[in-house]
Amino acid sequence: MTTTTTERMRQMAKNCGEENSMHDKSAPPSETPERVPVCGTSGLTISRAIWDEAWIVYAKIYGGPPSQHTRLLKEGFYAGELDTFRPGWRPVDQRITDLERRLLETEAERDLAITHDRQPYPTAWAYEQVCKARDQWQQRAEELQRKLSAARKESDDKG
Repeated sequence: MTTTTTERMRQMAKNCGEENSMHDKSAPPSETPERVPVCGTSGLTISRAIWDEAWIVYAKIYGGPPSQHTRLLKEGFYAGELDTFRPGWRPVDQRITDLERRLLETEAERDLAITHDRQPYPTAWAYEQVCKARDQWQQRAEELQRKLSAARKESDDKG
């Protein structure tokens, strides 16, 4: 018994739980979920309202074909994407912890760039590159510090 390519594709789609993948991908899901998964996490979900706000920003930036909407509704956005498309989606305590961690990492990279800045360089170009890196890390650290201060203020206002 031989199977055609289409039959094999249908079987693969069925095995993946996408039985309608060979048909109209823009068809809306049969039911609208109240919670949407956060891609790349184990079990973390967000409310559909937060997801909708992120989708609006995503669609404005990248365009929003119905098939992409359906896929992202099923799979969810990554946490980093949500940070970009819907800032403030995380609970404030979690944002503070994440910002503190990122600030420490950024300050360590900045300090490493400062250490490199103090070394003798064979060319002016090499020295310029180190200075650029140092300045970029300093700017990132300052931005993270501003975000951390704002999150702490928000936490104090709620508490």
